[in-house]
Amino acid sequence: MEQWLEFMEGTIIPFQASRGMVITGGYRGEEDDSVCFWTRRFESEASREALYAVVYESDFRKNEVAPKVVDLIDRDLIQVTRVVPTPLPAAQQRDRSGEGSRSVRSRNGSDQASRASNSGRAVLA
Repeated sequence: MEQWLEFMEGTIIPFQASRGMVITGGYRGEEDDSVCFWTRRFESEASREALYAVVYESDFRKNEVAPKVVDLIDRDLIQVTRVVPTPLPAAQQRDRSGEGSRSVRSRNGSDQASRASNSGRAVLA
């Protein structure tokens, strides 16, 4: 799990954020070290699709990120849940500059939570 989190926080998240993705939170299991999940926010489905294309179809993602991900997670155990925020949470609010607030780790969907769970290896969605 530590190697996965280091790779997420040191490579994947900075790359996604540099392309415009807004990471709203990242969490790991308090009692189960094989669990982690992260969330991102998108302005619309069209925005999500455009950002996915920029990130997931990039040469950097294909050549630098994807080969390392295979060694760090078990893709067969990925669970992706697309969610929408309720009106009050901070994930729904915007800062004064018009930019979304950025946090730590995330991946997928309008707002999606990805859950990682596997013995010894993180699972990514």
